[in-house]
Amino acid sequence: MFDFVKSDVKNTSDIANELCLDYELTYRLLRAIGSLGILKEEVNSEDGSSRFSLTPQGRLIKDNPQYVTLEDLSRKAARDKSTVHRSLQKLVNERIVHKETRTQKERGYYHIYCSVDHQSLKTETENRVSEMVKNCSRLLSSFKVDLEKLD
Repeated sequence: MFDFVKSDVKNTSDIANELCLDYELTYRLLRAIGSLGILKEEVNSEDGSSRFSLTPQGRLIKDNPQYVTLEDLSRKAARDKSTVHRSLQKLVNERIVHKETRTQKERGYYHIYCSVDHQSLKTETENRVSEMVKNCSRLLSSFKVDLEKLD
């Protein structure tokens, strides 16, 4: 997704066409990524189409393949640490960002974060899209059975 959205705004249909994906599935995937704080959705007031762009957090993930601390990310994104921490927790839970705990020499610990490699992200995204398609197919089959019972 990072290669297709980058920093400029892109229409959902353009992204779907470039990735050879169904428009509706692409839109749902982009919205899901947006809910994690990586993408921002903008609705075109003229035609109602959706466009997506990288958020500051999304750009940080794309541009920082090395490990960074919460403080570094907070400073680079110009956001409060608690806001960045919530976004990072979502990304860690979704396996988009990797978190490691490091021990300080004196005492205590701190966390460092790194985005997963792009191939892992691509594979995980493909798996999730496949799972969404399977779930939708099961739902439609169940709906069809229920409709047939009514006849």
